[in-house]
Amino acid sequence: AVNLPSTTPSYVGGIVGYTVGTVLISDCYAAGALAGSTRVGGVVGYPSNNSTTITRTYFRGTANATSANYDGGIVGSNSGTRSNNLWDSTVCTTCSITNGGELGRTSAEMQDIATYINEGWDMANVWLIPSSGTGYPYLKWENPGGGYAPPAPSGAGTAGSPYQISSIPDLNYIAL
Repeated sequence: AVNLPSTTPSYVGGIVGYTVGTVLISDCYAAGALAGSTRVGGVVGYPSNNSTTITRTYFRGTANATSANYDGGIVGSNSGTRSNNLWDSTVCTTCSITNGGELGRTSAEMQDIATYINEGWDMANVWLIPSSGTGYPYLKWENPGGGYAPPAPSGAGTAGSPYQISSIPDLNYIAL
């Protein structure tokens, strides 16, 4: 979590403030209260050019820029190449930059494994959901002992004994 003082810096991001050159930011998240004068983004404040690629990240918190339209759930400027990024629109009601590979989702959706599976995130090898089955995801290395995995449906998943899909958790299991 990041909480900045009331001074108003520019280029504030939960992970990176400003990028230069070819930069890849993937499979990470940020949480906290971000504020600045301009270009405040949940993950990157200012991806300075389209050589910055941001993929499979999420932000849960607030991003507030005193300059209108320069705060976003993922980036604080409409630049960079973005795909499969999510931000909590229930928490960040002021996030104004919403196009280009980032989706605002409600808190309930942000805590549902199906949201991430639908976006193509690796919810078995890279990300985990808390063992209760709901909650914000975290990176597997943060808890190598495990997290929530949907229960296996009946069947072996082979041609002779296919999975028997009878519920959403069954479908989530085979999506992993």
